[in-house]
Amino acid sequence: MQRDREFDAWVQFHAPGDTRLLQLWDGLTDAQKLSLLDSISPRLGKPSAATAATVLSQLQSMQPAAKPAAATPSATSAAGKLSSADSAAAAPGPQLAQSVQGIAVPGPSGSTPGFTQMLQSYTSQQFKDAGTDVTALARLAGMDPGTLQSQYQSYTSAFQSAQTKALQPGYGSQGAAPHTLTPPMTIAQFAQGKGQANTGPWAAVLNAINGIYLSQMGVPLPSALAMQIVSQLNAMPKSQASNVLYNAYEYMNGQATALTNGSLFDQTGSLASAVLQSLPTSILTYTAGTGTQTGSIAAGSRIVGTYMTVNPSALIQGETIEQTIAADFQKALNRAPTAADMAALGSDPSPTAIQNYINEQPVQGMGMTYGQLQAVTQNMTSLWQQYFSTSPSNAELQWGVGKTPAQLQDFVDNSPSAVPGVTIGRYNDYTSFINSIDTSNATTHAFSGQVDASLISELHNNLQSQSTGTAQPGPMK
Repeated sequence: MQRDREFDAWVQFHAPGDTRLLQLWDGLTDAQKLSLLDSISPRLGKPSAATAATVLSQLQSMQPAAKPAAATPSATSAAGKLSSADSAAAAPGPQLAQSVQGIAVPGPSGSTPGFTQMLQSYTSQQFKDAGTDVTALARLAGMDPGTLQSQYQSYTSAFQSAQTKALQPGYGSQGAAPHTLTPPMTIAQFAQGKGQANTGPWAAVLNAINGIYLSQMGVPLPSALAMQIVSQLNAMPKSQASNVLYNAYEYMNGQATALTNGSLFDQTGSLASAVLQSLPTSILTYTAGTGTQTGSIAAGSRIVGTYMTVNPSALIQGETIEQTIAADFQKALNRAPTAADMAALGSDPSPTAIQNYINEQPVQGMGMTYGQLQAVTQNMTSLWQQYFSTSPSNAELQWGVGKTPAQLQDFVDNSPSAVPGVTIGRYNDYTSFINSIDTSNATTHAFSGQVDASLISELHNNLQSQSTGTAQPGPMK
């Protein structure tokens, strides 16, 4: 809306980085917004008597009274832990996104900061830790790095253009001196504003999910997936949202306490587990860890699990590749791959590259590579099974390495057949000759007239009667 853009411009020039003004602005009605704009005259380049402090006071006075959330059994764990005064205050005011207005969230108890204060401190610390790392800033802002940089560049270009105009003589109102503009927001300040708009009160929830996601996938929670999660969080029943925000409050408080004490905060521990277990099942299915083990998000279903399956990270792909390599090595070489094998194969070898590498590896006790073993086995097995009714032995395979098919056939032909004194080659010749006569209708044959039918029959019967039943390979030369 035009009013929103005008107020955003006023904040950028008069109070850059003050996200409270924009948060309170979102809680106003259209009529209140118009009234406030008329009072502060936030046109670019026009002097304004209003200060950030006076505008903040005006915004606070315009806020609607908070309505306590109705108590429900499912909200007991969150709202029930608040004092009666805090329960009323816990109903989100303008500091929370409109999509969760009316949700009972933890309020202040004594000196304990309320949810809104805790959220502001938490997000500020998160962006402070991110520093100038665009990737980290983009994740916190709920954007991809390219989009964040592009939008920030557009913002700075518009700012510089406005500054140039404001410094022109006579540009001020009613002859006033040209307006001196404040410096533009840093990219960290810009990202923090975007983060508040994109993620609302769910920053700690997303961070809890990110801790588990990172431990499983080896990469941070993608911004595209984070925005899908936020959409589902905004659609929760208020009673369930109250419970989620209570656990988020405990998570933020735990991290703040650890920071104060100088101790390490376990981002995948019990506080993160409580957040994930309170989420709708439409977002994810979470199994808590036991002992020191980290819990896990089930892959293959729900928003997060489906994303994990469809978009496997390099870590998951690497694990799958490693499993494939291990299985191939075990099957071919009867051993697991060594660290040297994995290093030689690289991080993402193709199936062909894996097979080629295995083919070059020596086979224990055989004196040949796996590729040579495969080739000689293929060449010899069919011949041995046809003529010797068995597979070649290891010694025969070692002898056969490098032999051509013709050399292998010659070896078979010169080996003893089932008839003593008759080689397999001669036996085949006799058999072919007899079969050709048995199946021919010709009146003559290849021999002279001295060979008759009785001689051929006697030869045939003699071959049959002399058979020992098994042919044996001859001596290997």
